[in-house]
Amino acid sequence: MDSNRLPLTRLLGTSVPFAVPDAVAVIVQLARSPQTGRPSNTRLSTDHVWLGVDGTVVLSPGILPTRAEVGVLLDELLSVIQETQPDSVPHALQFIVDRAAGQLADTTMPSLTAFAAALEPFQPPDPAAAIAALVETAAEAPTLVQFAVQPVTPSVAQREPEPDTELEPEIESEPEVDLEPVAIAGVANAPPRQRRWGRLAVATIAACLIAALVGARVANEVRDEVPVLADAATPDDAAGSEVLVVMTVEPAHEVPAVLADGAPAGHSEGAGGVRANNVPVALGEPARVPADAMPRKPTPLVAARSADAEGVFSPSFSGSGSAVFFHAETASGSALKRADAGERGELRIATIVDDGARNYHVQLSPTGTSVAFDSDRDGVRGVYVATAEGRDVHRVSGPGYAAVPTWAPDGDRLAFIRGEADRPAVWNLWLLDVQTGRQSRLTSFARGQVWGATWFVDGRRVAFSHEDRLTIRDLDSGGSRDFTSPIAGRQVRTPAVSPDGRWIVFQVARDGVWLLEVERGFMQRILQDASAEEFTWSPDGSRVAFHSRRSGGWGLWTMAGP
Repeated sequence: MDSNRLPLTRLLGTSVPFAVPDAVAVIVQLARSPQTGRPSNTRLSTDHVWLGVDGTVVLSPGILPTRAEVGVLLDELLSVIQETQPDSVPHALQFIVDRAAGQLADTTMPSLTAFAAALEPFQPPDPAAAIAALVETAAEAPTLVQFAVQPVTPSVAQREPEPDTELEPEIESEPEVDLEPVAIAGVANAPPRQRRWGRLAVATIAACLIAALVGARVANEVRDEVPVLADAATPDDAAGSEVLVVMTVEPAHEVPAVLADGAPAGHSEGAGGVRANNVPVALGEPARVPADAMPRKPTPLVAARSADAEGVFSPSFSGSGSAVFFHAETASGSALKRADAGERGELRIATIVDDGARNYHVQLSPTGTSVAFDSDRDGVRGVYVATAEGRDVHRVSGPGYAAVPTWAPDGDRLAFIRGEADRPAVWNLWLLDVQTGRQSRLTSFARGQVWGATWFVDGRRVAFSHEDRLTIRDLDSGGSRDFTSPIAGRQVRTPAVSPDGRWIVFQVARDGVWLLEVERGFMQRILQDASAEEFTWSPDGSRVAFHSRRSGGWGLWTMAGP
């Protein structure tokens, strides 16, 4: 191996922290490296990418990737990062990557040069120095896992010729299979979003361990094909639309039948708490996990094209339920918008804030006079408050990273997440008195990331998620109820409490949408859509809205409540 260069595969197989800006820096340098010759039949993987001690990135001889292959590679790198750093990929960045990879039907990135330019805002301040530091650190680090993002065969749309390259030869596609990697020595290598693995080699090397294990298992589970409404339909035309998209989803998990006395068949108890047929439930709660409820049939709420955007995210209802707030992303920024239904049912979308900054997670206050949101307008993401019309924008979270604000029912308090000053990747929950500006810490986790806070109507309790647990915290007494993930070890994310406080809807990572019955601790999966997240309830509790890629592009959807 060249002592001045390190393969990207080697870096990924060490304990060296590899964050989103690092991945972007590598890809930008790769996209700007000299591109000469003709595309070959060897498709791009991390084995072909070499990082230099001088901060440069070069490709192995004879490798000439297309824009789509470079986009797919970055998508895979970001998915790997998200396994250990959830929610670390900005939606705007994901859109740019999806465009380059050809995953958006309506728009693609025209060239590698344009791709690199679009990625620039997401790089570290000094990309070359960041890459050089990674190489220097990784060269001395022990190898934990032999890992490589395997080459992916792009679709026909993905492999369109670049404007600045010659026409590619036809490449015969290899059969695609879903492989489930073997977890070794506690190293999590679950397959990330949309990854098609040709193979996965996993090996652990330690001072006293000589054996190496390489394994991958083909997942031969039978899949069901379920028709869902296409995202092309807006709420105006959905009712009469016959357009369907066939979506492949995993079969339902087997869960135990509940016996007459409330104990599930085949349940066992161990140090980790009660488990029902390997499905964990909350400590101290009844060991009841009913079978999946009747599957919900989501319908479109707001399509991206209706908002003149590449994607729309993070819905929240107004107090009356007559309007839905969200943020709409384009390559140039993220605007805060409001959608109302006109007298004839037509969708009317108004822009609240569109100033070129990246603005997210907008919520109307209970009084209807203010909105809270998070934004990077000052360089570091923070929480802001403005009038309902988007005027008088001012930061309320103070210095440091902060995001995902939620209003208390009284309208006087905001809960939000804040990154620790010495560990910005660790998020905890904080509370702000909007009138006095006084802030107080609600959680003190030393690792991982809390996802927001969702309020009970009494204003005294909040629910939030951290790692594989969903917690209900009493702000007066400090007491908590913890519920473990219904799938062992899977992260629980973006919970939302129903208006009557009886239910909490949440996402289980890479599985779908689940519902918790608060009083009895029942959990049931209600939607097999792994991309559905950031839920909000209509004020009457009859509907749940969320964003999803269920039809290919990010849009807002709604489904019936319990």
